[in-house]
Amino acid sequence: FNRLVDAHRIKSQFISLASHQLRSPLSVLKWTLEMGQSDYQTYSPRELENFMTALATATENMVRLVDLLIDINRIDAGTLALHRESIAPGQLATQALKHFETFLQAAHITADLMIPDDLPNVYGDAKRVTAILQRMIDNAIRYSPGQGSIAIRLEKTGKYVMFSVEDSGIGIPQADQPHIFEKFFRSAGALQAQTEGVGTGLYIARAVIEKLGGNISFASEEGKGSRFSFTLPISPEGVV
Repeated sequence: FNRLVDAHRIKSQFISLASHQLRSPLSVLKWTLEMGQSDYQTYSPRELENFMTALATATENMVRLVDLLIDINRIDAGTLALHRESIAPGQLATQALKHFETFLQAAHITADLMIPDDLPNVYGDAKRVTAILQRMIDNAIRYSPGQGSIAIRLEKTGKYVMFSVEDSGIGIPQADQPHIFEKFFRSAGALQAQTEGVGTGLYIARAVIEKLGGNISFASEEGKGSRFSFTLPISPEGVV
């Protein structure tokens, strides 16, 4: 009975979140196409360019949502495929943070990146790991108030390298913490902050990290911030 209740709750959450996330790009597509079909010759080249940009962005958002749902289906079916290679973690973290330079400046948030000089390579899927780290950085920025700060730390711990992203943001309510890695779950803080998402990022992240032989965890206190961490096994090739 409890499993049926949980399944019904997850299905309801998915329908609500997915429909909400699809509504915005579909509305953009509908509005842009209607504007263009009315009499496209009356628009300037710049306006037509803006229409095309809007169409491309809306389409990309829908493709991203579909890709997330495909990943979830593969995880549940046990068929998620990963590419394994030796990765320089410091280089990966530097590139991941660089992606947010403009975002950080606009949000007035400082970011510290701490990487030991003798950090060994890790074994994993570079594309997937980069996406997970970027998601954690993105969340840290979005859930931090103005003039806040985030810290990205890398360190060797036994046979693993740990990646950590810590923020000084709103934190996660205690009641929500047991559900953070559930699919389609979004905490009250996320809903209050009105950030986008369907509650799949951490669910997929945990599946990927664990399949790569690592572990993912977090610690959070409401009103004081959160710290998300994951580990990856050290590569046999060692340091670059």
